[in-house]
Parts: sequence; C-alpha cells; structure tokens
Amino acid sequence: MYYTRDYAPVELPPDDPGHKTELHPRLEIKGPIVVKGPGKHGGFSGVVLSSPPGPHDGPGSGGLSELGGLLRRDGVRSVIVVGIAADVCVAATARDARRLGYAVTLPLDATAFVHAHPDGDEEAMAQLRAVGITVVD
Repeated sequence: MYYTRDYAPVELPPDDPGHKTELHPRLEIKGPIVVKGPGKHGGFSGVVLSSPPGPHDGPGSGGLSELGGLLRRDGVRSVIVVGIAADVCVAATARDARRLGYAVTLPLDATAFVHAHPDGDEEAMAQLRAVGITVVD
C-alpha cells in the first residue's frame, strides 16, 4: 500500500506548523506516505507531477511523481484509488494511472465527493468509466 497526503495547501503557512495535513490518527499505515499537491507546489494527481510553466501537453505532463516512481520500481500493474475528493484528486490520480497503463479500480464506498465537477458526481464517474477505470458502486 501507498498513501498520499497533500502538502502546502494554499490556505496554510509554509511547512504546515499546525500539522493540519497529517493523515487520520487511527489510520493503520502499512506502507510509504508520499506527499503530493494540490497546494502551492503540485497538481491534483498522486502519480504525475503538475506541468512545468510554459508550453506543455496539459495536466499531468510534468513527469512521474514520487508515488509514480514507486509504482514503477515495485512492478505494480493495478491500483485501487480511494480518498477524499473523488471528483478531483482521486479522479486525477485514477485518470493518470490509467493513462500510464495501470488497471485502475475506484471503490465509491471508500471515497468521498466534494461535488466540484460542473456536470455532477455521476458524470465525473461516467467520464472515468469511459477511459477504462472500474468504478465500483
């Protein structure tokens, strides 16, 4: 298992002195914790870095994140993506993992929505299904 946590949220001072980005204290962690955006320094995806400034191929064109490198190093072939913001960070991570060739499953019972998709939660999941991600209701 791999875990991500956001770093440098835009509304927090540098270095998170109040430790507001810590993982839930009752979470039993059995693997590395990898920091990721969105925040001041990163994108929404856990496996691909945000694009560098200037001309690029769109979101997810910035190369592999630390988590993306760990997945490759460890020979992972499939991923299960869960977390908060199914329609934002979870969706971005799932899309990028699929684009990189992983079989991707997104179980909705372990994921929350922030209702940020302009066409609603169901359309956000329909778009993920359309690119080959298994969304489990």
